[in-house]
Amino acid sequence: MASRGRCGGVPTREGEQRLKEQAEQKAPAPQGPVLPPPPPVDYGVFMQGLVQAMQTQAHTQAALQAQLEAHQAQVPAQDHGGPSIMERFKMMLPPSFKGESDPLLAESWMRDIEKIFRAIRCADDDKVTLATYMLQERADVWWASLLHTRFEDDTIEVAWDDAEAATTRSRIVRDFSTESSAERQPQQR
Repeated sequence: MASRGRCGGVPTREGEQRLKEQAEQKAPAPQGPVLPPPPPVDYGVFMQGLVQAMQTQAHTQAALQAQLEAHQAQVPAQDHGGPSIMERFKMMLPPSFKGESDPLLAESWMRDIEKIFRAIRCADDDKVTLATYMLQERADVWWASLLHTRFEDDTIEVAWDDAEAATTRSRIVRDFSTESSAERQPQQR
């Protein structure tokens, strides 16, 4: 019969020695001082710190959001983003008015200009500037004369209602008709 030590699975002294040597070779020897295990985590303190950090982050985010909204509220007031009122007006291809004496042409021109004003949501302060920009030839001369005689001399700002009243169909026709008839009549000597 064979001995149990070798085949029966019970290790001998030689086998035990070999196992110890193999274990020592696999595990490196600790170098330096051996540190104690870390202290246990106090989850209550940890959670308090986490909650405090989240609150700080929420306050910071709210402050940044308020700054952003305040900045965005200022931007439309400054109107840096889009085209100027003059550019928007020109994009609508407004008709020019040369001072024809036909009252229907003057009325049609005024309706077209007012239609553009509604489309671009033009403020009353800008209407006179935009409308008079489209006056040419005799109409431009007439407007300059009107500014000089009916409004204060060198007036820059004229209210739209005042300009509209001054340029009603009858006044335009009367002023231009008077000029036209004076030009057509032969000079008497």
